[in-house]
Amino acid sequence: MLPIKNPKPDIEHFIKVAKGLELPNKVINGELKVDDDLLREICETVFHRVWVDRQISDLTLRAKYWDNVIHIFYHLGYDFVRAGRAITFPTKSRITEDTSIISENDRVWVEEGEGAITDWLTYESYPWPNPEDVDIWDYVYVSEHLPKGMGLMVGPSQGLLEIVVNNLLGFTGLSYMMTDDPELVDKVFERTGDILYKIYERVVNATKCYGFFQGDDMGYNSGLMFSDRFLRRLVLPWHKKLVDLAHANNLIYILHSCGNLRKIGKDLIEIGIDVKHSFEDQGYAVKDYKDDYGNQVTIMGGVDVDKLSRYSKQDLSDYCQGILEHCMKNGRYIFGSGNSVTNYVSIENYFTMLETGMKFIIKENDKS
Repeated sequence: MLPIKNPKPDIEHFIKVAKGLELPNKVINGELKVDDDLLREICETVFHRVWVDRQISDLTLRAKYWDNVIHIFYHLGYDFVRAGRAITFPTKSRITEDTSIISENDRVWVEEGEGAITDWLTYESYPWPNPEDVDIWDYVYVSEHLPKGMGLMVGPSQGLLEIVVNNLLGFTGLSYMMTDDPELVDKVFERTGDILYKIYERVVNATKCYGFFQGDDMGYNSGLMFSDRFLRRLVLPWHKKLVDLAHANNLIYILHSCGNLRKIGKDLIEIGIDVKHSFEDQGYAVKDYKDDYGNQVTIMGGVDVDKLSRYSKQDLSDYCQGILEHCMKNGRYIFGSGNSVTNYVSIENYFTMLETGMKFIIKENDKS
């Protein structure tokens, strides 16, 4: 069934489903990311095209990278392409071997201890990115080169909490600083949030994007990384500002956030997100989230990445069928992986997930 020879993407329908204005007329697909290693394998073995890694300095090669990405997503039946990070915040990290058999790169792990900022002196000397200098060429190129019917979703950076925890303060550093110097914590969040907001303003003005697809992991399987009170004070207000910016420009806001977020489930609805993404069976399974919030927000994903990578073809198809039968009820559901399609997921399993969605028949009682 894949690849699709003559796709018929419909970003307008996708947006209406995301907003809860229309019921899906078929299973609609959505992903935060498909790993470049897997995209390369698909590009070369399925489409027989020459893969080009994304280049920073050579715009011709960068364009060829995006041409391949667009071609793949188009012929796999997606309505949008998400262009990701345009900005990074310098930090400490640990580098190790990537054990995926198709990877040609290393894996980079976050340093969880102290971050790049430990006091007011390092705050002042930190090389803060200038939003006006951020390279947004990718967003402009993709928005101008999508096939008819496809749309662009943008996510210029990691999320606010992720940047502060992973790059600036460190998990341990932030934990101590909340007591030792709460004023500095507030300042770091404020400055980081302001940078992200200004980058989004630039992207909105420069592209024909259809929505923000912003990641910001806030939890573990067992619960939140930080207290719900902390998140309500320092993190969620910035997401609310981005939601408002998106809606003011007639765009949607998709929030990708990993972990068991039960304690702030209502808060996410109240700040106005259109779509909630990222689910893991051991933490907060997509079926449970559908039961809790399926009438209040559109849900994306839910195919547990562990099962997506390990299950046999038949077991995976049966598992995906169960998710679709549960989550397609009353609409407001977009099908895909629970997090992202990693480089240790086989092409066969990835295509099995998509083809299960293609074969799924929407029942009459799912349309009401």
